[in-house]
Amino acid sequence: MTPPDRAQPALQTFLDQAAGEVLVLHDETAAAAVRGLSCDGLAVATVGGDVPEPTKRWSAVLVAVADAAALRRAVSVLPRLGRARRIGCLLVEAAAPPVLVPRPEWPPLTSVNARTLASGDRLTVLRWERPVGVHLVLEELARASTPTRAHNGGLFVASTTRGPDTAPPADPGLHVLGATTEAADPEVGVPPDVVLTTAPAAGLPEHPVTGRPATVVTDPDLVGGPLDEGVLNPTGFVQRPEHGVVGLTVDPVAGLRLRSPEGDLDLPVDVARGVTAQLVATLRDRAGVATAYVDSSPGLVRAVAALAMAGVPVTVEALDADARARLGDDLATALTTAVDLTDPLRREEHSVRLRRAALLGHSSLAWRARLAQRAGLPHRSFPTCTVLLATKREEQLDFALRQVARQRGADLELVVMTHGFDPDPARVAELAGHPTTLLPTPPEAVFGDVLNAGVAVASGDLVLKMDDDDWYGRDHVADLLLARHYSGADLVGTTAEFVYLHELDRTVRRADRSECYPRFVAGGTMMIERARLDELSGFRRSRRYVDASLTASVLSAGGSVYRGHGLNYVLARRESGHTWEANADYFLDPDRAGGAWDGFAPSLLLDPDPVDLPRPAAP
Repeated sequence: MTPPDRAQPALQTFLDQAAGEVLVLHDETAAAAVRGLSCDGLAVATVGGDVPEPTKRWSAVLVAVADAAALRRAVSVLPRLGRARRIGCLLVEAAAPPVLVPRPEWPPLTSVNARTLASGDRLTVLRWERPVGVHLVLEELARASTPTRAHNGGLFVASTTRGPDTAPPADPGLHVLGATTEAADPEVGVPPDVVLTTAPAAGLPEHPVTGRPATVVTDPDLVGGPLDEGVLNPTGFVQRPEHGVVGLTVDPVAGLRLRSPEGDLDLPVDVARGVTAQLVATLRDRAGVATAYVDSSPGLVRAVAALAMAGVPVTVEALDADARARLGDDLATALTTAVDLTDPLRREEHSVRLRRAALLGHSSLAWRARLAQRAGLPHRSFPTCTVLLATKREEQLDFALRQVARQRGADLELVVMTHGFDPDPARVAELAGHPTTLLPTPPEAVFGDVLNAGVAVASGDLVLKMDDDDWYGRDHVADLLLARHYSGADLVGTTAEFVYLHELDRTVRRADRSECYPRFVAGGTMMIERARLDELSGFRRSRRYVDASLTASVLSAGGSVYRGHGLNYVLARRESGHTWEANADYFLDPDRAGGAWDGFAPSLLLDPDPVDLPRPAAP
């Protein structure tokens, strides 16, 4: 981080090369990085403060902020800054300098210089052939700083707060108002649906564009803005950490602090900034965070929710009523549930419960859903999904249908492609639990064609492939939808982390990483946007390795693959009947296995129905 009161040569050079007036915008964290800079025509302002107007046009603009999260909030409140040929972005805390792919409507980009300075700050300088809209470039840098799918969900929000601390991330459509009454201005072509304000306000008149008044919201939790799942998410979760539990304490003088019992970690938690990506990275190799009591101390509830959303295993002994209400029942219950953080599996299960509850309660998705509900407007946080279930084993159909029926927290339909047999439609509809289409296919059809027949009648935005003999937890689909959102990946799935070997009556946990961007996921867990699948000409016409072909197609097209946690899924293996041929010795190989148990021993998150427990093969 930048030493205080010392201008950095690279930043001074940026100013010296300008051919006219220069604007430097910074937040509090980056103030030291820009202090001491000087040049003719220099204007310095804070993000969210008053920005002076140039005489003609800014020759160069530099934005210096704490990190990617700060940049994402800043672009939501920055005013239009005109056009400039040179634009710089400095991040004081970041793993890498920000970069972007220029938009096709922009003038040619002539130079990109992205580097780490001697101070450790990350600087990106972009030069254009002709002046380009500064706010457009900064918005694109903010979007590109994380892979998360960032959008406003069709809900337009206004705020009377100018500062970035409470702004939603990467939402340049946010209206920053001087007063709530401005939301009713009939000259505004895209008026807000909701106005956030800290002051009591009367109802607004109907707007001629929408035919309804904007809804005024003063709830402090909503006005305070969401947590940013673009930077606070489980990506990078460490399944077997090297270090123990860290304590989170509230000190009347020092504020929030994270301290390890061994004394090798003692970090403040900035109440204004909250939990940062850098702080999460520091905690990744720790078993978890423990705190005795959560109350309304400044920043404490938000810090606990942020740690949970990032997948950090947090335990809380007790909560006061206000903290419980602000956290929400699901997250509060998960936080106060006793867990052995020295057991890697129990620890990861706890993390999954926390991250799920926090993402569904405190992310920008959850925040917009609550605002839409206040405004009485329709809102959909997640796409619809069609489950593709192909089977040629009539004896497995009831089991497979029950795995789909138990899914919750997702808008699902099911397409069943029976391969060479015709089941009773009434029986299928009874067991499926979701709207179902039954599609018999001839026995000679190849597997890829069977799947494509299902895609052809699917109506979901996404398609998800499920296998007929594997076990799925109730939150399998819902957790994949979350992973798809925060990862931004084209194809998401899980690894076959748990494998049940029928003939040996033994469960193996493989040592595959989760919450990462790999080059493969289990075929029975693949989720992809239907439109993207159509671009790739669907599933490959192939009898085997259809899943591997789809993954290869996604990667060849420049897409990304993300692997979420594998605790909702158990792969079933028998001696025969699989398109992927791998015998028991393959799964029991010590280089691949992270653990093995007698009998059926899935994660507690699977929670299978008793009727679906396996029957070991006869000796």
